[in-house]
Amino acid sequence: MKKLLYFLALLFMLPVAAVIVITPMDSQKQYIFGLISIGILFLLGRSKRRCVTMIMLFLSALMSTRYIWWRATHTLHFNSQIEALLGIGLFLA
Repeated sequence: MKKLLYFLALLFMLPVAAVIVITPMDSQKQYIFGLISIGILFLLGRSKRRCVTMIMLFLSALMSTRYIWWRATHTLHFNSQIEALLGIGLFLA
């Protein structure tokens, strides 16, 4: 029963996570999103239950994926071969 509940929660959270990752935000909204996420992580960090650990893992992966998406779509420009080579190297690093 618990596995079914976890699976349903995952099915619900994946589209929500995708929307959070790809939604464009200006720097102020991104700053607020980061502060709220860090605040939630600190509040959840007080509990030692396994489900809270999984939520913290999901939240940190969500924040990291959002940063990688922003980095790949807004800061890498491939206007010349050298920019493409250096940009791909930066992205892979």
